[in-house]
Amino acid sequence: MPTISIYRAGYQRAVDDKHLSAAAKGFLTVLVAQGEGSTVRRVDLPALFKEGAVSVQRLVQETEDAGYLRRQKKRDNGGSFDYSVWTIGKPDIADLNARKEG
Repeated sequence: MPTISIYRAGYQRAVDDKHLSAAAKGFLTVLVAQGEGSTVRRVDLPALFKEGAVSVQRLVQETEDAGYLRRQKKRDNGGSFDYSVWTIGKPDIADLNARKEG
């Protein structure tokens, strides 16, 4: 089950990004509405949208490719996959440095 971590400033950048589709912005908005630290089962995501599982996977990929969603797998003490953390809107250090210089 992904646990959601939200960076509000980065989320706002995503909403303002003209290169991100309206569907991807809506997808991020639904994830943010779940709340910081909430857990969402990936198999339950299509139930939150009109689109099916394939469309939701495309939205995950679009937002991840654009840098607004990061997925990180966490392992238990035995090294087996335990859960994922989905981070929304966390800026990269390179992005922060570019903004300082620009």
